[in-house]
Parts: sequence; structure tokens; C-alpha cells
Amino acid sequence: MQEEMTGTDLDTTDELSHLLEIERQEKTAALEEVRQLRIDLAIERALGSECLDLPVAAGLIDRSKIELDSSGQINSGLDEQIENIRREKPYLFHQTPTSMRPSAPQKRESVDAFLQGFSKQY
Repeated sequence: MQEEMTGTDLDTTDELSHLLEIERQEKTAALEEVRQLRIDLAIERALGSECLDLPVAAGLIDRSKIELDSSGQINSGLDEQIENIRREKPYLFHQTPTSMRPSAPQKRESVDAFLQGFSKQY
């Protein structure tokens, strides 16, 4: 024997379905927020103390290209972008000198040799 649902039962079922949908949406939003926080933290760590302007450099990174693995760690997409930024905008990072040794002094001609060459021309 099947009982018919009354108007109150239908309202309760609709309300329950609505609440379950709201819960699902909030859970999805919370998981996305955690994902974005993990990405932001990974970007900050990857840019590190070498970056002179973290907000600008971080703003150049396309977060949609960054993939996380099942444990929430960066899987791909970040290192490549940071290398491109380093190559295209090196002024955003501390520059390391290529050599700490001054160049060798060049051999100079004496003043007399210069004057002799000058007097021969005129």
C-alpha cells in the first residue's frame, strides 16, 4: 500500500533538497577556497625572498594553469611560469653578479708614445 504525500510532506522534501543543494555548493566553494590558498602559498614560497615585488610577480601567474595532485601539492604549471617571469622580467628579482673579480687592467701606452704619434701626424 502506497501512501500519498501530503502538501506538508512535499514542502519538507523540497526544503530538504534545497538545503542539501546549498550544503553541496558551500562545500564546493570551501574546497575551491582551500585550493586557491594552497596555490597562493605555493606561489609565495616559489618566488621566495629573491622576488623584489611579490604582489606584481604573483599577479603575473595564471592560476588556472596550476594543477594540484590528490594531496593538494603543486603538480605542474607553476615552475614553468616562474621561469618565464624570471626570463622576461628579470628586474622583479635580485640580480646576482656574474663575477666578483674585476676585469684585468688593459696595457696602456706611455704618454711619450702618444705624443710621438701625435707629432708625426701634424
